[in-house]
Amino acid sequence: MSSLSQCNMLGRLSNELILVCDDDLVVREANGLAVQTLGTAIIDHSLFDLFSPAAQGKGTAFVAELQRLSADQITPTWELMLDVPHGNKLLIGIRGGKLPGRGWLIMGGGEPSGISNLYHEVLALNIELTTLIRKLSREQTVLNDRIQRLLDLQEQYNVQPH
Repeated sequence: MSSLSQCNMLGRLSNELILVCDDDLVVREANGLAVQTLGTAIIDHSLFDLFSPAAQGKGTAFVAELQRLSADQITPTWELMLDVPHGNKLLIGIRGGKLPGRGWLIMGGGEPSGISNLYHEVLALNIELTTLIRKLSREQTVLNDRIQRLLDLQEQYNVQPH
């Protein structure tokens, strides 16, 4: 099976964005998720075109690290901001490596660590908020009971308000 066929199979099985770039880092192939997320315009465009203007420096550093790799190495995951033509910018964790022969395989997706940390922080805050709401509800019940007892006492002693 050729490396191109293997990349196609990997692209159908994966839940990550997959880009196959030539030696000049021009995107030649992308899996369905990458096309759906980033648009069909990514094909035949430079990988640099995907980085948002604010992420160009970090994107250039990612590519420099990618180009220093030997054939059996991959980059660590980099959090990079990509421009999505039909939507907002997308913060994604991407990594890459050299394909056998020529070109580059770039994969991304999942939750970049920053996004994951934020998610867990929001989850913890949500739990704390739920606890506070329950506590407030219990205190509200106690106050309602006290008010009702005062009203009952007022009615019992027929005390008229001044």
